Amino acid sequence: LTSEGRQPVTLAYGARTGSLLIYHDVVERCAARLPSLAVLYFVEQTGHDDPPAVQAGRVTVEAVWARLRSPMDTNYYISGPPPMLRAIAQDLRSRNIPPEAIHIDAWE
Repeated sequence: LTSEGRQPVTLAYGARTGSLLIYHDVVERCAARLPSLAVLYFVEQTGHDDPPAVQAGRVTVEAVWARLRSPMDTNYYISGPPPMLRAIAQDLRSRNIPPEAIHIDAWE
């Protein structure tokens, strides 16, 4: 990503609690420099230590879908624990996203 980039990028970043969003500050600095970067934060267990604008729940396709400018013409890069990846990839396939638009990086 560059500050001159026009391609919209949406980052959905989730964790069990707000304190586990360990890259929050880095992400916010990037978002401040890159107008094409939109960030959505999710926490499973909300609390008083959550950063501003955190959504309760897990990262899901449904939670992000409406925020995408053109979801059918989007490349999806997903990373995380294998059960989450399987669920998200299956949801994307059920929405007719082609396999070549789904890029998976599983945590080992």
